[in-house]
Amino acid sequence: MTQRLHFIERLGLVLVALATLATLWLGRVDVTWGVLIGWLLGVVNFYALRRLMGGIMQAGNPPRQIALTLLLLVKFGLLGLVLYLVLTHFPIDPLSMLVGVSLVVVAIFIEGARSVLAAGGATGEIDQTPTDRPRTD
Repeated sequence: MTQRLHFIERLGLVLVALATLATLWLGRVDVTWGVLIGWLLGVVNFYALRRLMGGIMQAGNPPRQIALTLLLLVKFGLLGLVLYLVLTHFPIDPLSMLVGVSLVVVAIFIEGARSVLAAGGATGEIDQTPTDRPRTD
């Protein structure tokens, strides 16, 4: 799992580098800043989700799980507030910021597709064992 997360992070860096170079070619600073700020928000959100969900999914400590769930809700509120402040107070292109945020999602999608293909998804050989087999004991 950690290997996949590191791949997603590295791929995200490559994608933002390519997107940044493309926006610099356009010559519009607002588009470049939009991609960079959007990507930064996407990375911070991904990291926070990874940490919070990892803690929530650990069994055995319900008070901690509840606290982390509440913190997750606070995180979403803070992310919305930051998005609002960035869009209303900085001269950036909103569409390019959406592209920047989406780069993390694209990296996750690529890693998911890569994992499925590596597991035999391209040949249809993924485990197709029926789950409703009759018990033999």
